[in-house]
Amino acid sequence: MTNFVFNLNQKIFHIKMKNFRIFAFILISAFAFINETNLEAQILHPVKWKFDAQRVSNNEFNLVATAKIDKGWYTYSQFNADGGPINTAVTFKPNADYELVGKTDEVSAHKKSGMDKIFEMNITKFSDEVQFIQKIRLKSPSATISGSVSFQCCDDEKCLPPQDEDFAYNNLKINQTSTPVTPTNSVAPTQQKQITPQPILPQPKKVEKKTEGASNLNNGIEKPVEWSFSSTQLTENSFLLKVKARYFYTKLIIDLNQSNTY
Repeated sequence: MTNFVFNLNQKIFHIKMKNFRIFAFILISAFAFINETNLEAQILHPVKWKFDAQRVSNNEFNLVATAKIDKGWYTYSQFNADGGPINTAVTFKPNADYELVGKTDEVSAHKKSGMDKIFEMNITKFSDEVQFIQKIRLKSPSATISGSVSFQCCDDEKCLPPQDEDFAYNNLKINQTSTPVTPTNSVAPTQQKQITPQPILPQPKKVEKKTEGASNLNNGIEKPVEWSFSSTQLTENSFLLKVKARYFYTKLIIDLNQSNTY
């Protein structure tokens, strides 16, 4: 009976120890999770980055890194003297598909230069937004360009540790289908049509003859008249002269068809 109780108690003790270990593991894991969550919540990210590629020619691009900065925070120029904050640095991984053109420019409407109370020296810093722009030239039909931005940000009381932001500009291509520009003073050739010269015909002359009674018959409007003359010899010294007048009108006004012998 004693042995049974001892064995039974030993079994209960063994079960209790096993449950305690499980409980302790769960408790420690929960504390670790809570601590990690709180630590993550305490990490500040006052600067957000955006990366774009802007084409400037068939084989050249501006690679633009834009930093959006939270209110009250600053990030710093590439060109501050030593002894101050960590300067911003844009680094590109070299490869045979491209080359850098010039240095990285920094553009911002919120640039501040002067004595800084934290570092007690003249520095240049940016608030709100700043762009770092690097021009590149492609040497291959396409390229992928990668690198990183190193930077530091501070407010008026404290600075965060330096950070790195990786980037990649994927599948940049040379433009192979550029449209040629036609000069404005050029004229496209056109097929010339051969023109056959036409003879110049004499214009018919208007022959106006005022005939008595004609104005009354045609409301005072005189019409052009076509005249014709002919002669017929009757004897050795006599001729028949014929004069004809043709009016261009729907109604014949007068008919001068007379024959006289002289």
